[in-house]
Amino acid sequence: PPIEYPTYEPWPTSSPVGPPPIETSATTCRNKWHVADHGKHRGNACTNDKVYPKEWNLPAKKKYFLFDDAEECCAGVFSKGDNCRLVNVCPVGGAVGEDGGWTMTPTENDATPKPTRKPTVKPTRRPTMGAWFIDRKIGKCVQSCSLPHPPCGGKRPQWEEGHETWEECCATMPWLNIESCIETPSPTEPPDPTMKPTRWPSKKPTQRPTRLPTKSPLPPRPTKAPTPVPTIDCSVYKWHMSIVPGEDQTCTNDEEYPSEWLSNAQYFLHPTSDVCCQRSFNKSCKTIDWCAGLNQVKVKEANEANEVDAGGGRNQDGESEIDCSMNKWHLSTVKGEDKTCTNSGEFPEELREDDEFLLTSTSHLCCKKAFGGDKDCIVKDWCAEQTKVDEGNEGDDKEGGQGDGGDDDGSEPPESDFVKFDGGEEHFEGEFTMPWDFGDPPEWEIDDSMAHSGYHSVTNIPSKVELATRTLTLKLDLAAASTITCKMMVDISMPFDRFSVVLNGRIRSNIYQGKDEWSDLLVGLAPGENTIQFVVTNGDLFPKFDREAERESYGSGHVWLDDCAIRPDK
Repeated sequence: PPIEYPTYEPWPTSSPVGPPPIETSATTCRNKWHVADHGKHRGNACTNDKVYPKEWNLPAKKKYFLFDDAEECCAGVFSKGDNCRLVNVCPVGGAVGEDGGWTMTPTENDATPKPTRKPTVKPTRRPTMGAWFIDRKIGKCVQSCSLPHPPCGGKRPQWEEGHETWEECCATMPWLNIESCIETPSPTEPPDPTMKPTRWPSKKPTQRPTRLPTKSPLPPRPTKAPTPVPTIDCSVYKWHMSIVPGEDQTCTNDEEYPSEWLSNAQYFLHPTSDVCCQRSFNKSCKTIDWCAGLNQVKVKEANEANEVDAGGGRNQDGESEIDCSMNKWHLSTVKGEDKTCTNSGEFPEELREDDEFLLTSTSHLCCKKAFGGDKDCIVKDWCAEQTKVDEGNEGDDKEGGQGDGGDDDGSEPPESDFVKFDGGEEHFEGEFTMPWDFGDPPEWEIDDSMAHSGYHSVTNIPSKVELATRTLTLKLDLAAASTITCKMMVDISMPFDRFSVVLNGRIRSNIYQGKDEWSDLLVGLAPGENTIQFVVTNGDLFPKFDREAERESYGSGHVWLDDCAIRPDK
């Protein structure tokens, strides 16, 4: 019977000028077209069967070997003058042959006696949309179309598998529920218009009057008693090979990985730790559940906060338990405090909905994001002021209970590895201004072959050991939130090496490819103890050629730092 909906790949429907061709390109399946790789048509026809080498599915080869329709296949494989034959395994109107395949000649019973003269009864109001696919940037199913609103997600990339329905697309991500899988699904047909509610019911209504729409529910006011701690849904975090120095043969679900991996997520990002270990290392491996650890920290912080609230901010010994590193910086909401960043707990709850942008770890980032880095941005360290008040009261109490002899046991506090530092500059041209730790034995050294200014810089000493690291360390005790800046020249290249900046055990940035120029490095530092590490990590293989001869393409494995400075935030 005639169909009332368009085919997936419509072709012109003008009247034929000769007898109908035996080879047809109209198809009932969504198989990719490619040059025939077997049988009598091998190498001289385009077909949409599924018999072809697996490596043709690789992103680098797919665009050259697999095509969306027969016309693209013919144009991509055969020259203009060549005769392009089509072997269609699932043609429109085809019948199943004795060998289970499709015959190329339609059966007489299924043939349409006469084409309809009129078009379809009623065209769809919305434009025809393409297949559903997974948008790797948001991890949800979207539709291949260019409308400016969901569920459209742009044109489907060639390397992403298409699905006819959103159900089929969501079935490939069983760890997500329907609400989390679809990007704001819209109905395929416009909804029926709602009737305007009447103010007063008629005496004899034919149907019940509609009620007035309810108001948006207001969020419940916080209770004094502790509420359950909201935890993160770890199913949305993908497992991948860890890039943290020292974590070899390890899979984790943290967010520290190159952005390039998103473009090939099927190879680098996995739904479970078992799949990650198998695909990354082809065997079992170490796993670090970063997301679960984050939830544990949230619960611990909430419990400690409740204990501090109950005990007036002091522990059993009466000592202050205020930890300013946990306070986020934000735009001040106090009347009269214009252009001010503070770390008080006074801010609207709505800020937590976009905490990545509105709540920052340092005052420098707050001023940068809230006021574009305006030098007139005022910093009000509310938490530090509270800590000083508590310490002053605590000191008064202790003075009354101690003599002139100091501590009862006469012992001195242990020396700290962290050096108190208020700020300064380092140009590596003489005595050091900052307490650099080059390693023992040295892993970095002063170099006079490269400098941003003056005659010297500092660079790593390359290692000949796979997965080895070369680390330059600073351990500082800062009185106020600060920022460290350096000029860097990076001459490395994956898969042989990479450069990382690590702050307090967490990677702040990764660089995988070098540049032929000096560039800026900038890291925000919280007040208190900070460990800053500059790390060059070897890959798991070494070049089989003279790297120095190919330096322009693969780098030398060196990173140079010069003109470093640490300045307190205003």
